[in-house]
Formats: sequence, structure tokens, C-alpha cells
Amino acid sequence: MNPDILAIDRAYQGLSSGEAPNSLELERSLYFVGKKNALSNGMWKRIDAEAASNHLLTAIRRYTQPRRAGKEKLFTVNSKLAKELSKSSRRKLVAIIQFGSARVLLNLFDQWSRRTSVTLEDYLGDAACVRIVSDESDLERVIKDCMFWFDHPGGDLALNKNDPRCLPMSAFSRRRLYLLESPEARRIFKEKYKYLGKGIQWLDDDGKLWDGNGACHGLVPAHICGCALPLGWHWDVSWGKEGSKKMLVSNGWEAWEVGRNGYINVCPDGSIRKGERCRMLSVARR
Repeated sequence: MNPDILAIDRAYQGLSSGEAPNSLELERSLYFVGKKNALSNGMWKRIDAEAASNHLLTAIRRYTQPRRAGKEKLFTVNSKLAKELSKSSRRKLVAIIQFGSARVLLNLFDQWSRRTSVTLEDYLGDAACVRIVSDESDLERVIKDCMFWFDHPGGDLALNKNDPRCLPMSAFSRRRLYLLESPEARRIFKEKYKYLGKGIQWLDDDGKLWDGNGACHGLVPAHICGCALPLGWHWDVSWGKEGSKKMLVSNGWEAWEVGRNGYINVCPDGSIRKGERCRMLSVARR
């Protein structure tokens, strides 16, 4: 079987743009993200045995890169891994156990620093379960926490396209982390970012208008919190101030420039598609 063909692909097979399956059974990926040798060989054997006993579960190791940012030392996620995590978390159920707090550079034109980067929790929002451990003694408890999340990824889930958890937090600009599992957290988020226009519209902290009212197109399936989203649904992202300057849209692995009165398509997994009066910028992979 082709490993790139996932359960979510099979569930959407034969559907047209705008349609969604009634239910999903998704693969589960448990990522371990940190510096090399963070765990002993014996602990890795226990983790691999746990994954082998569950046909839906895969344990995946990924490594951070230490970087100097002035006097600070940051443990960083490169753009390739940022892309993998952002896209995988909308096609599978993804839980991430970090050994130390890893950071992502959102704007690839910036230099690495604590100010220009965000934590993995902030980068992925509610799309994944992200936990931190400091040593092996805490690992078993955190793994159990992740396993519980796999069974209950939506909390009190009552989801529709107006739910802010559908937004790709890898590209939606906000000044602080909002985890949106509770109704009260979603209410506060809506008060701050809901744009008083027609239908599904948000205005982020950079002044970008996110319009989710357009026709669905494209054939990439996506879910949020285990609930299927309409095939091809996306946001048309433009500058919230009419006729204003060019804007930059960055998701941690690509950067696009959108001209005056232009727009760009951003999908639920954070991937970007060309719209009108926009171009992808050439940046070094970091």
C-alpha cells in the first residue's frame, strides 16, 4: 500500500469540491522532537513497542538544531520540519512530545531570535497536541496524556466553518497564544479577531483580512480536531485596508508577497496557493 495514501484520502475519494465525509478514522502520529540523544536506547525500544501494538499509531523522531541568537541559545525547527508538522496535523492526528521548547521562524526573511520565532504550541495552535518533558521520569505520564488526546482531539467539539480552530495558526498573525478548546476561549478569540462583515471573515493582528466565503476548489482533504472540512475550502487573504500597501504572507516554509488590491489562497493546513497580484519570494531555507 502506498504510504502517502492516508485514511483521510480514502474517506474523501469520489467527493467533489465543497463536500466532506460524514466521519473519519485517522492515522495517529506521535512525534518526539528534540536534540539527539534526548532519550536512552531502552526508552526508545519501549516507545517503538507501544507504537507496534497499535496499527494506527506511528512513532516519529525529529531533531531540533541549536542556534545562537545573540547571547541566547535556541532549539529550532527548520522550515522542512515546520512544513511537515503543519500539513500532517491536518491529515492525521498529531501529538508532539518536545524535549525542551522548540521554536519556529515564521518569516523566513528574519534572523533567528526569541522575538521573531514562536513556540511549536503557538505555531500549530489546536491542530496538534503539543507537550514538553524535561526528563525521562515524566515521559510515561505525557505519553498517556497524548493517547487520551488521540481519543478526544476536539474536547467539547461542536465544529463548523465559523470555528476559529479551522484557521491555520502557522499563517494567522496574532500577538499571543490562544488555545481554543473551550467555548470561553473561542468566544474571547472571536471578540478580538472576528471581522464584522458577511459570513466567515477574520482580521488578524497584521491587518490581513481572512475571507472564508469563496467557492471551494482544490482536492486536498483536511480535518480539524478529527472533523472533516469541506474539500477545497480555503481563505482568500487580502489586505484589510482597501488600496493599502503590499503585504507579506508567511507560513514557516514559504513567503509570498501580495500586491495592492491582490489576494492569496491559504488552506487549512497552512499551505499557500497563488491568487491575484501575488508572487512567491525566493528565501533561503532555515
